[in-house]
Amino acid sequence: MLNSATRILVIGLVLGISGCLLAPTPASAGSPQFTLFTDGTGWGSTNTSLTNPGPTLVVDQGDNVTLILNGTDGSNHAWYIDYDNNTHQNGAEPVSPQFRSTARSWNFTANTNGTYWYRDTRNPNAVGQITIRQPSGPGGLLGDSGTLVIALGAIIAFVAVIALLYFMMQRKSRVVKEPRKEQE
Repeated sequence: MLNSATRILVIGLVLGISGCLLAPTPASAGSPQFTLFTDGTGWGSTNTSLTNPGPTLVVDQGDNVTLILNGTDGSNHAWYIDYDNNTHQNGAEPVSPQFRSTARSWNFTANTNGTYWYRDTRNPNAVGQITIRQPSGPGGLLGDSGTLVIALGAIIAFVAVIALLYFMMQRKSRVVKEPRKEQE
């Protein structure tokens, strides 16, 4: 049978280790995929649903986004995010290779938070919105990295060790202060 000091130590260690193991991990990047069609006047998720503005795309920062791009009018098109909203593709803005009637798959990493227009290089007035948001993590009291849980686990383990030492010192002092009475 374990004495009370040993039980406190074991409970403290179990709670501390459990807290560390249950800490949430940060959110990881996703791989969303969207299919878009254009005829140079609008965008749609099908070749019969073209509108201007086109469908809204929502991704998390760090996502590896795949676009399946299709032209419906036989002309060359290219999709791009217009970060500075100047209706022209600039060097820092993601831009797809040209595509026509045959579907073209293209990937980019969503790395700039905010809501922007995506456009067609052939007609920059054919637009849609893309929102690149902060990755959603576990949040709340535990935080995204579990730092609070790790700190609480360490504190519980430390308190358990101090309590064990205290009880051991109390037991030792009782033994010294209360010598055994001899039988008469």
